[in-house]
Order: sequence, then structure tokens, then C-alpha cells
Amino acid sequence: MGESRKTLLVIGDSISVHYTPHLTQRLQPAWDVIHSEGNTGDSANTLQRMAEYLATTPQADLIIINCGLHDLRRRPDGTYQVPLEDYAANVEAIARNLQQAGRPFVWLTTTPVRDQLLINNPQMSFERYNDDVQRYNAAANKVMADLGLPVIDLYAAVVDAGLERCLLGDGVHMTEEGSGMLADLLAAAVEAHAGRRPATGER
Repeated sequence: MGESRKTLLVIGDSISVHYTPHLTQRLQPAWDVIHSEGNTGDSANTLQRMAEYLATTPQADLIIINCGLHDLRRRPDGTYQVPLEDYAANVEAIARNLQQAGRPFVWLTTTPVRDQLLINNPQMSFERYNDDVQRYNAAANKVMADLGLPVIDLYAAVVDAGLERCLLGDGVHMTEEGSGMLADLLAAAVEAHAGRRPATGER
């Protein structure tokens, strides 16, 4: 008899919603890939609903998780949807909750944005800046380093592949090629984690 199928739980915002179908294809037939219901939004919402997300897949073999793009939204008055210090505290609480629940997981960095496509857009009630993406990623990375937890660097993967190639005209969301590239990276990392082999992009 072959090995039993494993289950991967994906928790994240619209970036993860878009790459999950690609990731599902990459990991068949060895893995069942389940995305938490809908777009999980910012870190406060992710933390608040963590028990709900985990209850959907109590036997998940691995969780991959990210939040950040919603947190760093900057309002016209200069305030953030979730300020950096609160974001770091939320990310630490998320990580500690997963640890305490005995749920194996890997943190994913937030993907970059193209400032020039996002600034002064009259259709948006907020702006995003790539400098903020880097600051929020640094805060989350420090949390994971302090806790000795793994991180897969999606930010670097998109930068290396090229923002023009990977990002849609809105400057945030992934093209099909970009989503496919992220799925390739994540599939290799998930399979490596299952086999306890070093994974590209994981540290």
C-alpha cells in the first residue's frame, strides 16, 4: 500500500487564495490542500479567528500562513490599519497559539507592492508602500527567528522573478505566472518539510 495522503492548510489573504489552485495541482496526489474560508484579512482578524481556521482541519500535517498586506494599509491621515507594533504582537500570538496547539507551520513573508501603481489612486481609500512591506516583514521575521520557527521568503522570490512579471496592474495581486511561481516554491518547500529536507527559500 502507498503512503496515506497528507493535508496542507493554507491561511492567508487574497495572494494565497490565488496561488492555492496552482499549489493544489502541484501537490497532487500526495496532498489535500485546504484554504481557510475566504480572505483572512489582517493579523487581528487572523488571530481572532485562528481557532475557527484550525477546526476546519484538525489533522492537518502542515500549515502555511501569512498576513500583512491588509495590516500595512495606510489611511489618508497617515495611520495604519494595524500599526507595526500591534502587527508584531499579533504575529507572535498567532505563532505561539499554533505552537501551543501542536500544529506544525511555516510562516510566509508578505509579497511586494509597486508604489507607483498604488499612490494617489482615487478609487482607493488607502495606500500601500513597499517600504512598509519590508518593515512589516522584518518584524514578522524577527518573531519567527526569536521563536526558532521557519520562514519561506515569498517577498524575495517575487523580487527575484521580477515585479513587472509577477504583479498585476493594481500593483499588489499576482499574475497567473506569479501565482504559479509561488506555487512552485511552496510545493517544493512543503514536500521538503514532509521529508525533512532543506527547502529552497526556507530559513
